[in-house]
Amino acid sequence: HWHIELQPLIETWGGCEKGSGVHIVTVKPEDAANKLRKNLKRIPYSLKPSSTSACSNTHYK
Repeated sequence: HWHIELQPLIETWGGCEKGSGVHIVTVKPEDAANKLRKNLKRIPYSLKPSSTSACSNTHYK
């Protein structure tokens, strides 16, 4: 039995990523947060977690 996983190559992997298999995030946290906030507005209200879910500390504006 064979199992193959394909992943798109978004950035060039360096030695650390190739050797450890760990991806190094090169995006500043504040830039990632701004992009996440912008895209959360596009999610239909019915798909957002309710206040009783495991994500209850997440606030959508």
